Amino acid sequence: MQANPKTCKFFNLKFLKMIKYIAKLKHDKGNTFIYVYANNEQDAREEICRLELCPDSAIVKLEKLPIYVTMTDKFMSGWGMAERKTNKFIIICDSWKDAETIERNARKRPEMKYINICMKKPRYGKNVLESWKTFDELGEIWKQK
Repeated sequence: MQANPKTCKFFNLKFLKMIKYIAKLKHDKGNTFIYVYANNEQDAREEICRLELCPDSAIVKLEKLPIYVTMTDKFMSGWGMAERKTNKFIIICDSWKDAETIERNARKRPEMKYINICMKKPRYGKNVLESWKTFDELGEIWKQK
């Protein structure tokens, strides 16, 4: 279950808009992976070094994780490839700005329901047909400001 920042008064919106990174660190006893939230890659590196008390050279790999916008497409559900299934439209975004643009434009479309922004990769059961797109693959109607 995801928290909705528009209804949760305890949600920190500044934290929500940070980028999630995964870092691979090389330690004396082997490699480890940690997650960190930061505004940019340099801030992420500094935060890792501060928390782990390690030099920057210990960071072997630092990768930005994507943001997902999910929605149920009521028009495409129930027929064609989605016969007796729900069609979930999932868009992979690189930034919160892109994700919020997609969310805003999806809310204008009557066939789109249950619109969410999440940082974890969505997983659905066998009764759901997933349609995946990246932000760059979408038409201009989705990218309007």
